[in-house]
Amino acid sequence: MPVLPPLSNLDRALSAGLVVGPTAFITAWVVSGAMTPGYSPIRDHISDLAAVDATTRSLMNVGFGAFAVAVGAAAIPARRFLGTPAAVVLGANVLLTVGIALAPLGQSPEGDRAHAVVAGLGYLALAAMGPSAAPTLAKRSPAIGRASVVVGAVSIACLGLSLARPEAGFWQRAGLLATDGWLIAMGLRAVTGSVRDGR
Repeated sequence: MPVLPPLSNLDRALSAGLVVGPTAFITAWVVSGAMTPGYSPIRDHISDLAAVDATTRSLMNVGFGAFAVAVGAAAIPARRFLGTPAAVVLGANVLLTVGIALAPLGQSPEGDRAHAVVAGLGYLALAAMGPSAAPTLAKRSPAIGRASVVVGAVSIACLGLSLARPEAGFWQRAGLLATDGWLIAMGLRAVTGSVRDGR
């Protein structure tokens, strides 16, 4: 394995967005769900917490915004340690996250359909992050490369189950947590200096 230079302090600081963004979003939907009477995280989708008439819409929008800003900043140095394809996917997911916040449920039937499309594409982009980074990661650690592919497969499987099973909320969260956990792990590796520039 070649010796590669470490990430700069700035790149490591920006990479912390991979930790901050997902953590903020997870916190937003956990707290919002706990604050909403009758809401079931097993049955109900996360988007319900950000609907037009939801009392937790503002909190969820903070979560969406924090994710978009933090992960968007991290996408810049991510090209160095996750590869260009993964950085592009990160950027796409950021834009789709903003789209989800701007197209909440409950505006109109057409708006709900637009939300479903944007949210679905956002989920697919999130699930694609691990596999898209796998070739770059595998150059330094084949095990991490393989694990990244598995994370993507798990996320996609959970998406399918969320569409087919009554426990839609549970499976949606399981898939999101799989990829968000991967993002946090990649961010921690960058921040702690465990990764090296693969260019």
